[in-house]
Amino acid sequence: MLGRPTVQEIQTATASVFGRPLSQLLGSCRRQETVRVRDAAIAITRRLTKFSSPEIGARFKRDHTTILDALARFPRHCHQDRDYCIKVRQAVAIAKSLAREREAREAMPLTLPAAPKRPRHVVTHARAA
Repeated sequence: MLGRPTVQEIQTATASVFGRPLSQLLGSCRRQETVRVRDAAIAITRRLTKFSSPEIGARFKRDHTTILDALARFPRHCHQDRDYCIKVRQAVAIAKSLAREREAREAMPLTLPAAPKRPRHVVTHARAA
């Protein structure tokens, strides 16, 4: 899955861009500022992954209907607040970057290749007696 971020990478990127702790994003806080950040992370997750609403809900510790509500609210947030929309784009870029870094790490060999074995010393001439 080339360049596809995990839900955790999306959550981390979104929390970082919006200046919120990840625990707050996944917690039960219903303050408007936190809900807007959570809505962004949910919308990004929907866009960048193939997960269904129930699957996204499980990863955000929410019911799937809450995910549907967040997806419905998200465009309104973007239309009302240009800075919010810019931060969402930044979070998408960071999440994709985290995915590329992870894939590069996974593609690296875990061990160095073994050095070629040197041939044993072979005597090519006999000693004179």
